[in-house]
Amino acid sequence: MEKNTIIFRFATLRQLMDVVNIKQLINDEKFEEWFNYKHKITDDENKFLKRLIEIHRLYLTSYNEQKLSIRVIGPIFTSRKIFVLQIKKCNTVVKQW
Repeated sequence: MEKNTIIFRFATLRQLMDVVNIKQLINDEKFEEWFNYKHKITDDENKFLKRLIEIHRLYLTSYNEQKLSIRVIGPIFTSRKIFVLQIKKCNTVVKQW
Protein backbone atom coordinates (compact mmCIF):
# COMPACT_ATOMS: atom_id res chain seq x y z
CA MET A 1 0.00 0.00 0.00
CA GLU A 2 1.41 3.34 -1.06
CA LYS A 3 1.29 6.12 1.50
CA ASN A 4 0.36 9.60 0.25
CA THR A 5 2.36 12.47 1.64
CA ILE A 6 1.09 15.98 1.13
CA ILE A 7 2.78 19.18 2.14
CA PHE A 8 -0.21 21.16 3.39
CA ARG A 9 1.19 24.50 2.27
CA PHE A 10 1.20 23.34 -1.36
CA ALA A 11 -1.82 21.07 -1.27
CA THR A 12 -4.86 21.64 -3.42
CA LEU A 13 -8.36 21.09 -2.12
CA ARG A 14 -8.74 18.13 -4.52
CA GLN A 15 -5.61 16.45 -3.06
CA LEU A 16 -6.84 16.96 0.49
CA MET A 17 -10.27 15.57 -0.37
CA ASP A 18 -8.65 12.48 -1.92
CA VAL A 19 -6.62 11.84 1.23
CA VAL A 20 -9.26 12.41 3.90
CA ASN A 21 -12.31 11.42 1.85
CA ILE A 22 -14.63 13.97 3.49
CA LYS A 23 -18.10 14.35 2.03
CA GLN A 24 -20.20 17.43 2.74
CA LEU A 25 -23.72 16.70 3.89
CA ILE A 26 -26.27 19.40 3.22
CA ASN A 27 -29.68 19.24 4.79
CA ASP A 28 -31.98 22.13 3.95
CA GLU A 29 -35.09 20.73 5.64
CA LYS A 30 -34.85 23.31 8.43
CA PHE A 31 -35.55 26.04 5.86
CA GLU A 32 -38.55 24.30 4.30
CA GLU A 33 -41.16 26.20 6.35
CA TRP A 34 -39.31 29.50 6.02
CA PHE A 35 -39.07 29.43 2.24
CA ASN A 36 -42.60 28.15 1.80
CA TYR A 37 -44.21 30.61 4.22
CA LYS A 38 -47.37 32.02 2.65
CA HIS A 39 -47.61 35.71 3.44
CA LYS A 40 -50.67 37.51 2.13
CA ILE A 41 -49.56 40.92 0.90
CA THR A 42 -52.01 43.61 1.99
CA ASP A 43 -53.06 46.51 -0.22
CA ASP A 44 -50.87 48.89 1.81
CA GLU A 45 -47.86 46.59 1.44
CA ASN A 46 -48.51 46.27 -2.28
CA LYS A 47 -48.70 50.05 -2.70
CA PHE A 48 -45.51 50.48 -0.69
CA LEU A 49 -43.61 47.93 -2.82
CA LYS A 50 -44.89 49.39 -6.10
CA ARG A 51 -43.86 52.90 -5.00
CA LEU A 52 -40.40 51.64 -3.97
CA ILE A 53 -39.95 50.02 -7.38
CA GLU A 54 -41.23 53.13 -9.13
CA ILE A 55 -38.71 55.33 -7.30
CA HIS A 56 -35.72 53.07 -8.06
CA ARG A 57 -36.75 51.50 -11.38
CA LEU A 58 -34.23 53.42 -13.51
CA TYR A 59 -31.32 52.72 -11.16
CA LEU A 60 -31.86 49.12 -9.99
CA THR A 61 -29.55 47.58 -12.58
CA SER A 62 -26.74 49.98 -11.67
CA TYR A 63 -26.95 49.57 -7.87
CA ASN A 64 -24.19 47.54 -6.29
CA GLU A 65 -25.05 45.26 -3.37
CA GLN A 66 -24.59 47.96 -0.74
CA LYS A 67 -26.73 50.56 -2.52
CA LEU A 68 -29.44 47.98 -3.18
CA SER A 69 -29.44 47.02 0.52
CA ILE A 70 -29.62 50.61 1.72
CA ARG A 71 -32.04 52.05 -0.82
CA VAL A 72 -34.40 49.16 -1.54
CA ILE A 73 -34.12 46.24 0.86
CA GLY A 74 -33.58 48.35 4.00
CA PRO A 75 -36.80 50.33 3.61
CA ILE A 76 -38.75 47.08 3.22
CA PHE A 77 -37.53 45.80 6.58
CA THR A 78 -37.83 49.10 8.40
CA SER A 79 -41.24 50.09 7.08
CA ARG A 80 -43.91 50.29 9.74
CA LYS A 81 -46.44 49.19 7.17
CA ILE A 82 -44.95 45.94 6.01
CA PHE A 83 -44.01 42.36 6.73
CA VAL A 84 -45.21 41.12 10.08
CA LEU A 85 -43.90 37.58 10.01
CA GLN A 86 -44.28 34.85 12.57
CA ILE A 87 -41.98 31.92 12.02
CA LYS A 88 -43.02 29.33 14.57
CA LYS A 89 -40.27 26.72 14.31
CA CYS A 90 -37.48 29.26 14.71
CA ASN A 91 -39.27 31.09 17.52
CA THR A 92 -38.56 34.27 15.61
CA VAL A 93 -41.09 37.04 15.47
CA VAL A 94 -40.47 40.19 13.50
CA LYS A 95 -43.08 42.67 14.71
CA GLN A 96 -44.23 45.99 13.39
CA TRP A 97 -42.55 48.74 15.19
